[in-house]
Amino acid sequence: MPKPQSAAELRERNRAFAEAMKPCDLVLKGGAASGFIYSGTIVELARTYRLQSIGGTSAGAGAAGVAAAAEYGRRSGNPEAWGYAGIEHVPGWAAERTANGWTRLKHLFGPDPETARLYEVVSAPFSAYEGGGFGRAFRAALRGYWRGAVGGFGIATAVAAWLLWSLAPPLAPAIGIIALAVLVGVLLTLGFAGYALWQDVTVVLPRNHFGLCSAKSPAGGGDDAPERMTDWLYGLYQRLAGRPMDAPLTFGDLWQARRREGERGIALSLMSVNLSLGRPVRITCDDERTTLEEDEDYFFDPADFARLFPEPVVTAMERAAGAVPDGGRTSRRLAFPPMAQVPVIVGVRMSFALPVLFSAVRLYKRDASRLPVERAAGKPLPEAALEPCWFADGGVCTSLPIHLFDKPMPRWPTFAVNLRRTHPDASGKDAAPLRVWMDHEFARGPAEGWLREWWKRIDLDAVPGDPTRFRHDVAPRTQLARLLGSMFATAIGWVDGAHLRLATCRDRVAHVCLDAAEGAFNVDTDPAAIERLAQYGRRAGEKLVQRFAVVDAPGWTAHRAIRYIAAMQLAARFIDDFETGYRSGRTAAASERQIDSALAIGGFLQPPAEVGLTEAQLERMEQLTRALIEEEAHVPEPGKPGWPDHPALRPRFVMRVMPDA
Repeated sequence: MPKPQSAAELRERNRAFAEAMKPCDLVLKGGAASGFIYSGTIVELARTYRLQSIGGTSAGAGAAGVAAAAEYGRRSGNPEAWGYAGIEHVPGWAAERTANGWTRLKHLFGPDPETARLYEVVSAPFSAYEGGGFGRAFRAALRGYWRGAVGGFGIATAVAAWLLWSLAPPLAPAIGIIALAVLVGVLLTLGFAGYALWQDVTVVLPRNHFGLCSAKSPAGGGDDAPERMTDWLYGLYQRLAGRPMDAPLTFGDLWQARRREGERGIALSLMSVNLSLGRPVRITCDDERTTLEEDEDYFFDPADFARLFPEPVVTAMERAAGAVPDGGRTSRRLAFPPMAQVPVIVGVRMSFALPVLFSAVRLYKRDASRLPVERAAGKPLPEAALEPCWFADGGVCTSLPIHLFDKPMPRWPTFAVNLRRTHPDASGKDAAPLRVWMDHEFARGPAEGWLREWWKRIDLDAVPGDPTRFRHDVAPRTQLARLLGSMFATAIGWVDGAHLRLATCRDRVAHVCLDAAEGAFNVDTDPAAIERLAQYGRRAGEKLVQRFAVVDAPGWTAHRAIRYIAAMQLAARFIDDFETGYRSGRTAAASERQIDSALAIGGFLQPPAEVGLTEAQLERMEQLTRALIEEEAHVPEPGKPGWPDHPALRPRFVMRVMPDA
């Protein structure tokens, strides 16, 4: 566990964060080992800003939990809380090597015993430090599955020896038998080892909840044993927040954190994905969101959680579940508690369940869609049994949920840190500015392009430093791999990419560019590379502060201006579209009667006791309707004179009705 050297050092370092007054929100992107970038970003921002809302996905969720716990520690006034000073030691700690030669970073992503040999095969291509590649993966397979290899080659050798002994052939046939034996031995080796590998993939991996790593430290390892991701994060959260190990920091603790005048609680919002239902789930707690999902009842199995979380976390979940009205115990399953009582590490673990790498998190719920014909006929239905819902990495749907805290007119900035591959022109002595950058540094005007989009080239390669030439010698199989990879990346990342094109988003994002050997799945990396990631993060934080917080810096003023125009454009389109649909070629009076009829048919005019709209609610809706209809006469029409437009505001904004996730 990284830690300051003394309590005196802790107090001294935390003085640098005590006077921060400006509020801000922060959203962090997923990226596996790239998450260590954020230690520097969080520390730099915290010198100037007090974090209000913090969001993230995957590794970004883990870092968001770090930021939230440190902010809680700062607000608590507890001298035992590590606060932001406790984050500064993280990169150096992660770069330390243990007795077996692994860095602590690699241990965080370490496998469970039953998946260790499969882990070595899968992780081998991503080992930047020791030279990755599929050749290394093949050698790892032979080492891990040597019994199958020895068995296969041993059978071939035994058969060849028996033939040579029994037949005693002349030299030429003997050489042929030996050559054939070698060939058969190689085939049997691949077959036997391949079968064992296939068994690990198809049997052991699903049994380990579809992950190579449970991310929980093995029992009996001792205080000095290398930690796995979940235990390390849990311990770090508790120390940053100044909480004892047997009292987990919860989402409710963050929301009820000590507040200055006009300040709000700390809102931690993390993205996960319910694979069983095929949709994202936002994990958070505030005055509006008090359950995991407002229209869903979830349950958990303490035995499942004991595989994934430290004992105090499981105990806290069981205690909170017992207090849920009518929650009770269903077989071995307990009601998932209100979010105010859910430990932060539980939400973080549900978000960073990287598919195949980390075990998925299993919750349970009832399938309310069963027996639809009987339901439609009004027949009595049995209560559906609880069945698993598998939660996995939020990056499956969104890696950079920059929209989480957006309002039409923001009171303070929401920053984001985006991770992407190095630009093709980032080479030579001029590469440094393209390692960490913000859009305004290169956006010289609409004619030269305001947007910074990285091309995913498929059938050619850019020539660095010369945009007039391209390399066309890309192998066909490489083109196909790139095409498939681009399709996959687009399917899971198009929402994030679309947001980053908008003027309301792109000016508040710091981009960190990493090469193929940095971050991501390079968990077996050079210790110097870990420190380098933290340096990138610090520079990203510095750039955000310089753009938005330094006196006379244009960032915040310009951003509010853009958001104001965008809000006006959206409001104008909304009012125009509402009026068009409401009147729909009829008189206003006819439309009102039509709406009244529709409300009645839809069941919204039932008596309030039956969950219908009250007279007061209907009156408020009618007032708002009349105001919108009246305002429509004064709204400029899109594309007509009087409509606000500017090249810097493209692409245009749209408003959609979407579920809150």
